[in-house]
Order: sequence, then C-alpha cells, then structure tokens
Amino acid sequence: NLNAFGRGNASKFLRMYHLSAWLVFLLCFFPGIQSSRLEEGCDCTMCFLKPKCAFSACPTRDDYQEIVSNLLFSTVAGQDEALNKITSAIHGHTGSKPLVFHFAGDNGTGKTLAATLIGKGKYAKTNKESGTQDGVLYIRGNNFLYDETGIIRKVNPTEYYHQMDIFKKQLRTDIIAQLQKCQDSLIIFDEYTIPNRRILAVMEEFLEGNPIRVGEEKHISANGATFIFLSDFGAEDFTQKLSYDELLEVIETDIISCWGENLLRLRHLQENIVPFRPLPLPTEEEIQTNAPISVPKGVQQLVSRLLQHLEKHERLQSW
Repeated sequence: NLNAFGRGNASKFLRMYHLSAWLVFLLCFFPGIQSSRLEEGCDCTMCFLKPKCAFSACPTRDDYQEIVSNLLFSTVAGQDEALNKITSAIHGHTGSKPLVFHFAGDNGTGKTLAATLIGKGKYAKTNKESGTQDGVLYIRGNNFLYDETGIIRKVNPTEYYHQMDIFKKQLRTDIIAQLQKCQDSLIIFDEYTIPNRRILAVMEEFLEGNPIRVGEEKHISANGATFIFLSDFGAEDFTQKLSYDELLEVIETDIISCWGENLLRLRHLQENIVPFRPLPLPTEEEIQTNAPISVPKGVQQLVSRLLQHLEKHERLQSW
C-alpha cells in the first residue's frame, strides 16, 4: 500500500534502487575502475550481469596475454628464458592452429605452476567444485598407467589391447567434451611420459589443426585451444652450464631414446619445447669447507613470491 508506506519513503527507495543498479552496471561493465586486473573475472556477486559471464562457458579476461605474462614473471622464479618463450608464443597465437607447449624439466622447477598460472590468468570464471578455472582440463598420465611390466601383453594380448582401446576412447572423449564446451580451452597433460605410446598417439588428431570429426556430419576445431605437456624428459642431464639450445638437444635425445620413431609425428607437432632449468645448488667446495652457504637468488625469489601469495590464517598468530 503506497499510502501506508509513504510517498516520501517510496521515492527514497526508488532513488536508492536506481543508484544501486548504476553501481552494479559500472562495476560489471567497466573493469578499468577496479583495483586489480584479476578482479575482471566472473566470480563477483553481481558478475552474472556481464554478457561474457552470462553467455560463455569459459569467458576469457580482457587482454589476458598481458595478465598471464605478469602472473608468470611475478610468481615463477629462476626461469626467465622459459617464461620469455612461453609469453612470446602466447602473444603470437593467431588461432590458425592449436598452441602446443612441452614443458620439460625436473620436479619443483615451476612447470606445473606455470601451466596453472596460464589458466588462472586467461579464464575469468572459476569452477566452484574443483576450484580451477572453467576452460581448463587437467589430465594425469598416471590415470592411464597399465601393464607397466609388460606381462599382461605377453600372457593375454586380447585383454591388453582391449584396455588400450578403452584408454584411447576415454582420452579422446574427455578432450572432445572439453572442446565442445570451450573451443579455446587450456588442456594440461601432466605426467606425460607415463602412458603407453598407443594412448598418447590419440593426441595427434587434436594438434594438427584439422577439423575433428565427432559425428556423422559434425566436426569441431581445436585451433583456439592451448595444449601443455609436462614431462621430465632430459632432466637427469640438465645442468646450469648448458645453454638454452643445448638443453633442447638434451630433451630431443632423451625423447628419441625413449620413444624412437614411434611418436615422431606427435613430437613434431610440439612446436614450443620449453626447458625448465634446475635451481642452482651449493657447490662441492662450499659443502666440504663448511663455509656459510648462501641461498641461491632463484630460490630466494621463489620462496619470497610464494610467501607473498599465502593468505593469512587465523591460527598463524606469528604471521
């Protein structure tokens, strides 16, 4: 009842309503007024009003290339050569064919962190259940581990090849489902050296840049997608003294010794092989003389940057 509510109160209510609507409009449609580029995402309370958040399954951030670059260089330490290669390729991707990376190096050098940051910087919406960005498909090679000793293949080849077919179909189905949801997906294949080469060969279809058949008369494209393979190829022979080109040669040699000619086509489709150097260790002389060991600058940077990203916990009273 307008009379009961009071015309004056009703007028104030309408003014407040219109003011709130304008504020929501400004916050959602003009990201430049926000304090952080990462806040341009789709996870705020009223961000469902943004067209790209409402109508896209995996909306990307505006100028995500620059956001990704800033994230990588501010978080990953000691890998400037690798980061320069990665950011250059991301800026140069035209969508005429998929962008394919192969991050190679030992554990703890930043491969997985870099891959994760690319997804965080590119996509504007986070999956509430998984906590990862919508648009990212994470594949673990360990999920496709089978008959590591080769006994099943010798004793029961029928069962062996049946299981290989199941894995191949599963991998292909998962990637197609992701591309159908988001054509410019980021697909991260971790533990890339674990699956059997027959399973890995499934990936060739998605990296070639040709239409991918998913039905009688239906095709999809992976040309807007980014694929990142993570491996430890060559890691045992990596040293700080090797040049970037020498590290690439080490990776190539290890790939050939492991796979031979079996996956040569898949290797040639990986245009951006990126070595991740090992972080420097104390010298033997420093250890033997019990001299004070200085922490390498790369390690200092890595620890410092990780601490900066830690959220304050109520139980960490000394923080």
